[in-house]
Parts: sequence; C-alpha cells; structure tokens
Amino acid sequence: MDTTHKGDANPHLPGVNTHKVGTSVAPPTQEVSIGVVQQPLRARICGFSASDRRPIHPSPIVKLTGGDMRDTNLYILSASLWSENLTKDVSITDKFYSGNSVTYKLQNDVACPLQDAYTVELTNGYSSCRVLWGRLAAVCTRLTDLDGNVGSFFIFHDLAVRSSGTYRLKFELYVMSTTGAKMVPIASTFSDVFTVHSPKTFPGIPETTALSRCFAKQGVSIRLRTSFDAGGPEVDAGD
Repeated sequence: MDTTHKGDANPHLPGVNTHKVGTSVAPPTQEVSIGVVQQPLRARICGFSASDRRPIHPSPIVKLTGGDMRDTNLYILSASLWSENLTKDVSITDKFYSGNSVTYKLQNDVACPLQDAYTVELTNGYSSCRVLWGRLAAVCTRLTDLDGNVGSFFIFHDLAVRSSGTYRLKFELYVMSTTGAKMVPIASTFSDVFTVHSPKTFPGIPETTALSRCFAKQGVSIRLRTSFDAGGPEVDAGD
C-alpha cells in the first residue's frame, strides 16, 4: 500500500513521496505526489543488442497528483534500478568494464571555424556497465483512465534489465528549470519488488492489463500481447 512521506521522511521507503514544489515554474505552496498505479511484475534478461531488448511487464505507470496541470510538459520522471532492500542503486555496474563510458572527439565547426566543437561517442564501457536499459526518463502525458477520469501519467514501456534477480524501480520527479538552475527531485517513490528471470526460468509474458490497453487506444506507445497464452508474442501499440 502506498505511503505518503513529507519533509525529511525516509526516501528509501516504497510508496508515494510528497514534497513542496519550490521552483520558478510552480507555486511554492503547490504540493505534488507520485504513485505507481501499474506495478512491474517480471521480465526476462535482455541482451546487448537492441533487437534483444526484453521489456519489463507490465509497463510501469506512475501517476502525478497535484502540481501545475496547465503546463504538465515541464514535469519529467526518471527511473533507476535498485536492490530489493532499497540499499543500493544497481542501474550501473563496473563488473565487466572499468573504462570510460563516453569519449569526446574534437570536430571543427564548419559554420563557426573559430569555435571548437566536440562529438560524444559511446564506448564499450557504456554498453558493459548499464544494467537498466531503455528510456530512463518519461514526460508527463494527460490521459483518461479506466474510470473515465483525466489524469497525468508517466509510462515506461521499454525498460529492460540485463541481470537476473529481484529488484525495485525508483522514480524521481523533476520540474524543468527555466532559469538554468540545477534540477533536483521534488518527489520520489519506489515500485513493488519484481523478478528478472533467466531464459530457462522465465514463465512467459503476462496478460496485457486493462490499463495498458486503455492507454494504447489513446495513442500511447506501449507493449501489448497479441494472444492470451503465456508464450504469446507482443507488439508495440500507439506511436
């Protein structure tokens, strides 16, 4: 059951975390909270290629309550992978590689030859050290839920994990700064525990939830099963 935490409450407790917004884009007295309305259940470990991405099922969905609903595109939610006991962020590991994750190469700017330009290239270190893959940030989307109510939701439809085990997802809410100031999370919450299986122990893709189908009909990109059996294929719906 979700629990609301305010002020200096322990951020490592699962549930809903509520904070006061104190930025230039939302009133200081405006209170926001986030809660996981669709919990992750299981996944199969994914490979290193994009074609072997095995997303978490069902797709985690987080709801935003409160805040400035006139400009919801200012809200961004990030996801990270944590140990089951909430003691360690395990989104990245140095188990396979200890080198740099990115390199910077000087590239002359043709349009402005007097100004140096750099390109950022991913190294083997990036591919080796990431445990949580997929889009690690989601923007706020206004959608109608199963009860016919319009709300603000964040959907993570392609998160995948490269190591078997039991985990939780941590979600942190940010408001984009219009002043260039450093962004800090204004609310956070953890998901329930889910299991990442090896290919031999994976029990199959669970049935698509009613909420996922509801949002897919509204144009959201989300994974759907095409049959109800455990081994049925899945497809991307929406955009």
